[in-house]
Amino acid sequence: MGNGRKLVENGVEQMEGIAFKESSKKAIEAAILAAKGNEVFFKGFISDGNVIDVEVLARGNQFSVPAILQDLEPGDVVIHNHPSGRLTPSTADINIASRLGADGIGFIIVNNDCRSSYTVVEPKKPDALLNIEVGEVRDVLDESGAISKLLPLYEKRDEQLVMAEKVIQGYNEGKNVIVEAGTGTGKSLAYLIPSILWAVKNKKRVVVSTNTINLQEQIISKDIPFLQQTLAVNFKGVLVKGRSNYLCKAKLDKLQGDLFEETDEELMELKKIREWAFTTSDGSKADLGFRPLEKHWEKLSSEGDLCTKAHCPHFRDCFFFTARRESATADIMVVNHHLLFADLALKGKGLEGGVLPNYHGIVLDEAHNVEDVATTYFGASINRFLVLKQLRRIYQTKIKGKQTGTLQEILVKAQTQRRLPVAAKKSIENHINNIIPLLAQLVDGTNEFFTAIEKWIADDNKSKLRITNQVTKGHRFQTIKELSKKYVNKANTFTSEINSLLDALEELPSDVFSHLLTSAVELNAMNKRIEGIVSTIESILNSQSDQEVRWIEIKASSRGKNASLCLAPLDVSFELNDNVFQKYETVILTSATIATNGNFSYIKKRIGLSKSKGNLIECILPSPFDYKRQVLLCVPMDIPLPSSSEFLDENTKFILKAILKTEGRAFVLFTSFKMLNDVFYKLKSHLENCGIKPLKQGQHQRHYLLETFKNDVNSVLFATASFWEGVDVQGKSLSNVILVKLPFSVPDEPIIQARQELIEKEGGNPFMNYTVPQAILRFKQGFGRLIRSKEDKGVVVCTDKRILTKYYGKMFLKSLPSCSIKSGNSSDILNNITYFMK
Repeated sequence: MGNGRKLVENGVEQMEGIAFKESSKKAIEAAILAAKGNEVFFKGFISDGNVIDVEVLARGNQFSVPAILQDLEPGDVVIHNHPSGRLTPSTADINIASRLGADGIGFIIVNNDCRSSYTVVEPKKPDALLNIEVGEVRDVLDESGAISKLLPLYEKRDEQLVMAEKVIQGYNEGKNVIVEAGTGTGKSLAYLIPSILWAVKNKKRVVVSTNTINLQEQIISKDIPFLQQTLAVNFKGVLVKGRSNYLCKAKLDKLQGDLFEETDEELMELKKIREWAFTTSDGSKADLGFRPLEKHWEKLSSEGDLCTKAHCPHFRDCFFFTARRESATADIMVVNHHLLFADLALKGKGLEGGVLPNYHGIVLDEAHNVEDVATTYFGASINRFLVLKQLRRIYQTKIKGKQTGTLQEILVKAQTQRRLPVAAKKSIENHINNIIPLLAQLVDGTNEFFTAIEKWIADDNKSKLRITNQVTKGHRFQTIKELSKKYVNKANTFTSEINSLLDALEELPSDVFSHLLTSAVELNAMNKRIEGIVSTIESILNSQSDQEVRWIEIKASSRGKNASLCLAPLDVSFELNDNVFQKYETVILTSATIATNGNFSYIKKRIGLSKSKGNLIECILPSPFDYKRQVLLCVPMDIPLPSSSEFLDENTKFILKAILKTEGRAFVLFTSFKMLNDVFYKLKSHLENCGIKPLKQGQHQRHYLLETFKNDVNSVLFATASFWEGVDVQGKSLSNVILVKLPFSVPDEPIIQARQELIEKEGGNPFMNYTVPQAILRFKQGFGRLIRSKEDKGVVVCTDKRILTKYYGKMFLKSLPSCSIKSGNSSDILNNITYFMK
């Protein structure tokens, strides 16, 4: 209440209603001042009955502001100001406050300096969480349960029920859970059913995150619709895609009169996209029906920092915000790891909005990938083309002297505004004329800077160079550092001039500025990106932190060699512990391949779960498949070791014979593209002459290769990297998986090198504590490609005899399902394959 009694204790101003900490009042006042005294709509964060922080959700005019109500939960408050200083709620205020109050969300009105407030509705503390009963899940999964009534041939899986019970325990006790569930366990239903029941009972939201599209599609297209039929509760599950997957209608409007300078075929593609935009149901790229050129989709896709939100004429029917509103009302959100960690990274930096609506529980399926994905999202990478792309969006002179970009838009809009005084038009024109030569200098500086880096790495005949203390003392690094200072100065001069133009635009009358708003928001976003790039370059070249890995890498592209400056956390366990395992009520981690040597010690240490101490439930469940009957693991002992110069030739001869034994129907999985190409081109004609179709990763898109392989039972796929996991081929198309080498990481990878050094510094054994466990997880993934159902049968051939001859080989074997193993000379192994398959 504006004139209520006040007490000041410990920096918190007590009023008749919710109290505000001094820092939150200053934040509110600053946000209102930045909005030129107009109404601003905030979300307030409550602790011990005080508003301790705020987040701006929307800005309006002197009389109203959009009420953005998603992502609000019981116990939250919304705050907005009345510029008049009169804090009596309007009819609209009371209507919104009534709606929010019913959900336990508070509503406060403040004046512009936040020294007076009126609490319309007090927030309600969330109720205690309700438990899930084991019987509720048994009623679904038992042999006489709800699923069996829909599926007459349903067989209860004991391992699935055990996993579900562990997940229930995690939700009920507020603990994290890690489960290795062998192939065929039915792990997705084992975590989905408890997650759904917990979310619905407690009005919470759970994120289910996967690493592969295949699993994501299975959950959203198969599992969730099935459970909506099966479970006794109503629930909503949605697939959440990254923002860049959605068409931006405002960008489409902008392009209507701005055709690309491209071929007729490319212009036809743009026409198709425009036509589709008026008929699509969700506006996502997946609904388009064809893969658009990247440069086209970039010009049309939604981008968060370019969005004017409630000021956009398409806000109410925006594809992205429509999807976001759907997500905000869901019980289960299905995402991929990259989207989840993008959200966690933003929230970890204090940006509470993130990219996803709020959630309270997390399921990480395919959790063996968590460290790699987290490393990417808590790190950074900058290259020449990333910088130039932002600069060209700001301003570019194209063919025939045509100017394009945000600066040109602002200039044209200002010149055509009749209500804008001539002096103001001239001022804007002068600002832009000052910026354009600075931009040209920054483009030249960008090319000069990255060319110097590329030359340095090329002269050293390397593709990657880790920036160590020794490297930083060298003459070449010091030269690059001096060049970077000049480059940063150019960039700072440029961004400062852009900010001066933005300040001038904000001084324009509000009715004139509203016509320039979209362009101003875009220019500000591009400028912030340039500032961020400069800051990252300075961090990478000047960092003294021993908790980061810094390196330079060169990659070939269609535009030539491309140098990237890279930075990554040395250890993500602290970030993950703080931003995931300690922050959310329950986190479930599961995979068919997450344990090494029969325990979780390795993965727990790598991702921070070892810090949970007593707050972690662990469980390893075997696959229900009969591996003794279904799989024969073969190890030819007469093939030379991988370190031998004869390994490639001898192995190639054996691989050909092994493929012929199963008449194709084989995956040959490598650890490097070089060896893949060497073997493929040596065997290609031999296989074709024998009626076997050879397929190679990189020849076609992944989906095409897999579909061709599945449909042609006399084919063989030579692959590496991503094909070791996430590939599901059931039936006779796959009977033979050849693992050419134990998949040890390349020792000169900067991140791997630095992590091994850290382990050694701490008194550990880098090979046994890091390299071997990593290789075991990858090997288990490759092994797991073979058996995908109870009917599958085949051989796994490991042509690297170290699995039997080296002391660490026992750890690989102990980590695999129990199966028959045959070793001997090549001819004996080939005979064993023939016998086993018949």
